[in-house]
Amino acid sequence: MIRNLRLSDANCTVLRSRMEKRVSEKLIGEEDLELERQLKILNKPGVKTIKTDNGEIFNCVDIHKQPSLDHPLLKNHEVQITFDPRSVKEKESPSVLGKGIGCPIGTVPIRRTQKEDLIRAQAFSKLRTRRYADNSHPLAPESNVFRSAKIHTNKDLLVPEYYGIESYLNIYNPTLSSPDQASTTLIYLAGGVDVSDISVGWTVYEPRYGDNKTHLFTYWTADNGATTGCYDLLCPGFILTNPDFPLGLTLPSSTYRGAQYDLKMRVSKDPKTGHWWLFVADIEFGYWPKQLFSFFGAARELYWGGEVFSPSQPFPPMGSGHFPEEGAGAACFMRALKYQYEDGGAFEDILDKGMSVLADSPGCYKVGPLINRGGFWDTFDGFPESMKDRPLKGKGLSGFGVGCPIGTVPIRRVEKEDLIRAKAFSKLHTKAYAENCHPLADGPIHLSAKLAANDKQIYGVASILNVYKPTLLSPDQVSGSMIYLSTGFGDDSKSVVSVGWAVMPPVYRDNFTHLFAYWTDSKSGDWYLRVNGASVGYWPKELFRGAFEVAKEVNWGGEIFSPRQPCPPMGSGHFESEGIGGACYISGMRYQTAAGGYFEDIDPELQALVDSPHCYNVSMPSYLSEITGYTFLFGGPGGQC
Repeated sequence: MIRNLRLSDANCTVLRSRMEKRVSEKLIGEEDLELERQLKILNKPGVKTIKTDNGEIFNCVDIHKQPSLDHPLLKNHEVQITFDPRSVKEKESPSVLGKGIGCPIGTVPIRRTQKEDLIRAQAFSKLRTRRYADNSHPLAPESNVFRSAKIHTNKDLLVPEYYGIESYLNIYNPTLSSPDQASTTLIYLAGGVDVSDISVGWTVYEPRYGDNKTHLFTYWTADNGATTGCYDLLCPGFILTNPDFPLGLTLPSSTYRGAQYDLKMRVSKDPKTGHWWLFVADIEFGYWPKQLFSFFGAARELYWGGEVFSPSQPFPPMGSGHFPEEGAGAACFMRALKYQYEDGGAFEDILDKGMSVLADSPGCYKVGPLINRGGFWDTFDGFPESMKDRPLKGKGLSGFGVGCPIGTVPIRRVEKEDLIRAKAFSKLHTKAYAENCHPLADGPIHLSAKLAANDKQIYGVASILNVYKPTLLSPDQVSGSMIYLSTGFGDDSKSVVSVGWAVMPPVYRDNFTHLFAYWTDSKSGDWYLRVNGASVGYWPKELFRGAFEVAKEVNWGGEIFSPRQPCPPMGSGHFESEGIGGACYISGMRYQTAAGGYFEDIDPELQALVDSPHCYNVSMPSYLSEITGYTFLFGGPGGQC
């Protein structure tokens, strides 16, 4: 009996093993069939296939037949082509799928999904959920690690509802310790009954993208990741509307103490349709339909910062891999942090007193401090210290907080002393004055380090000016950075329109950095000034004596004035050889070569104008990316020039 019982047990064991194997094979087969079913949904046939230089394959799919429209909640969904019909541009945006290549109008680029993508995505599907984060505290016993360094709105102190989030994200390519780690910089909104979440940013995430490059990513969930949501287009949900720009595209990355890249990202709710729209570099990518979410009419929390994931020690780097104390050019940053707290309202600068810091492991990752740059809040790296002592009078570019009533404009009150000083320094920009202020002259000194374009007809100029506050040696000196147009060196009645920043005690009665504008002699069309996309005003054509229908010369760079030696610093006070984060720079160099036309990248063959190279110097422009365009560095310490 005992022997028979033992044989029976052995037979049961063998039988059980065979049954388990069959069940396992059946499950594997069912899972494989499910993956194949998902691939058929995601990989819709396209009218055109594009392979990028990075080896990624995109299908150009009919915008009305894209995979997201297979979501059961989006049955009979009518695609919203644009956030606002008035924002449609006639000129096509440059394609990221290759130079001059994009999908045909009426189609959108869908990244071809492989079975391995779905398997990896399934394994890492909970990476972005709050529930996962709560269970992955640094002190938790599990081996999985999820850490973050972010700032976020305090729902107990600030407005209870938000309708949009925006920021410029500095882009890096952190080196991970193993292929199953992830390092991300992002902004996101959270709220709703079931904790909905919409995220956008950049990530190095091999389990998702199959490589160690930096990718633009999006993520959404309607129930804290329990049953809904995914990255990019790995599940039906996000409606893509742009024929040129796909989700998951590879991004250029910054270099430590070198060239810097950043990208403006925004998520905003359309007040008419209720859909949540994604904008990258002010370009509409598409939207998450309101039907995906349960009562997500507004967000309750906003986040800016970084996250890392690792299944084991050691942790991967976050951002640039350097702490905030190292400053711009070394640590990763976010700038111009904004939110939208009225449905359909304007984006406003954040209020620092209502923000909280979330840093799981400050010994490994830190965040902040928040720094106000004349009204624009930045974080995640600590911008140049010179920004911290700029007086803060309120929100916005003007620094006035509430602003003037509609129909009025703010005019700075002029004192008698202002007119006396202005008269004394009125010749600072004139050709005759410059010629009489040679470095070897005994009198006042006017020096520059600039680049010039003087072989085209120019109708406008645009650039991004890096802002510093050089320390002057005496109150009658001036140091600034500017861009300007003129009728050219050869014109005796030279007309000039100039704008930039300057530390100019003789004019502004302090040693702070001021936005300035200057003009002299011109005629014909009005010349308009825009700062950070906002229209500030214009110089009317009636002001000018000579014809100024078109500029024959454009200058970018720095200038200093001093009545005597030694001369003050220019820019950051450091030579161009120290790179971004050390030297001052001007980026996004563009001009307008047709009246009423589009601004286009400059021709980099420019003329360097350097009066005193042992005191100040300038680099030739380098093309960094489609986003930042051409950039050059300039400046120097001054001294006996």
